[in-house]
Amino acid sequence: MEHLSKIFILGASGVDLFLVLSGFCLFWPLVRHNSEVAPLRFKEYFRRRIRRICPPFYFACLLTLAVCYLTFEFGGPS
Repeated sequence: MEHLSKIFILGASGVDLFLVLSGFCLFWPLVRHNSEVAPLRFKEYFRRRIRRICPPFYFACLLTLAVCYLTFEFGGPS
């Protein structure tokens, strides 16, 4: 039981690390080479986010639909 509590403590540290890294990665494109912060252009920012996020999202949706269809077509999970 003691090992299980250590795993949960490591998991909480992992969440903190994820939050710090994701904040860093979101801020990184705004920093210029000479350590000045560039002004935020929302249009360009959202265009980059959409280009990065939408293709894997739609692929995952299509894959899920295909698996659901094939599962239904062949009589359910075995």
